Amino acid sequence: MCGNHIIEPGETCTNCSTDCQILTCNPGTPVHTFSVNFDRPAGNDVNTATVLVGYRSDHTSIPGSGNASSVTARVKNRPSNAIVSINDLDYALRVLISRSSPIPPGRLFTVDFDPCTGKPTPTLADFACTVLECLNGFGSVDGCTCNVGP
Repeated sequence: MCGNHIIEPGETCTNCSTDCQILTCNPGTPVHTFSVNFDRPAGNDVNTATVLVGYRSDHTSIPGSGNASSVTARVKNRPSNAIVSINDLDYALRVLISRSSPIPPGRLFTVDFDPCTGKPTPTLADFACTVLECLNGFGSVDGCTCNVGP
């Protein structure tokens, strides 16, 4: 749904620049926690996954930008024994997770978002998740998915 201010599966900043705009948000309280869930095709282990969590930047935000410590502190409950790289684009959160053992399906991590003052409480409709890369020791794994949940 290009134009809804959330970068979603199949959209890029090239083909849907509206969804990559950084909109105005005056952060408020309380923090709202959402889970990012991951799944891979049956019979395929995955050791590396990169996900893009799009969010309506005029309804919710994360303090800081890029890989600032304030951003990385908001991504919690990560898989154990993993290398994690986090980058907040201020309209989406890009998270790479890599580990020597397979990444289990289910909750991949949680994110604490601030609501924007004067806007409705963030809901699942304010988020989308896209798997940008899914790999195992043999190369790319097709069919990996992610979603944002409560």
